[in-house]
Amino acid sequence: LQALNSGTSTDGSRQMAPVLVFGATPAMKLMEEEIFGPILPVLPYATLDDAIRYINERPRPLALYWFGTDTAARDTVLIVPPPAWR
Repeated sequence: LQALNSGTSTDGSRQMAPVLVFGATPAMKLMEEEIFGPILPVLPYATLDDAIRYINERPRPLALYWFGTDTAARDTVLIVPPPAWR
């Protein structure tokens, strides 16, 4: 498990800096519990279909964020919800 950034503030404020977490597994609490804070697990995938399958095999997420420039891939991810979510 590797975290990029410690989550601490650099300016002394009470704000928490974003934390990217690499190497999280589905069994970790981080992946099972609702996250309150700027903590973002980063999960690798081989194909877009693999990523969509991973999401659809689990309970409906509270949010899904798209970061990309391929509009066809974006539409595949964001426009067509799986049957269980309709």
